Amino acid sequence: GVAGGGGGGGGERKSRKLIQAETRAREAFWRMDEAGGEILTREELIRAFRFIPKARETLLPLLPPPPREPNAVASALDLPKQCEIFEGALDRMNMHGADEVDIDDFVNYFASLKLQQWKASALPPVIAKYVPKDTPTPNRKTIHEAVTRPPPRTP
Repeated sequence: GVAGGGGGGGGERKSRKLIQAETRAREAFWRMDEAGGEILTREELIRAFRFIPKARETLLPLLPPPPREPNAVASALDLPKQCEIFEGALDRMNMHGADEVDIDDFVNYFASLKLQQWKASALPPVIAKYVPKDTPTPNRKTIHEAVTRPPPRTP
């Protein structure tokens, strides 16, 4: 056989983050695909997610937060909740009317889920809350100072 990776996409450069997400999704699929057929049914995916801890741990960082808890992190939730999130993600995945998914569709879908989360979280960092916009940089307080020092007395 000829060694070497697969061909790249149609000229679009993938970000390092996207490549990491795809690598993680591919690894999760491999861990779930114990038979090595590169196609899994929805039921096989759910069973593998529940019963193969390594597969679950690999995939968790790609899962979105639960619908009513936008700040929750999937990996910090209990197993039933994690399974619920995973099944919800599978429900929204286009399996082209079939009950099974191949590795490429799986990787593309879960990597794109992660990409959507990154775009949604590209908000200004929390520290902005403590720092008035017009304060010159050297005088800005650290969060710790802002919280622990008493405010200056006004006569």
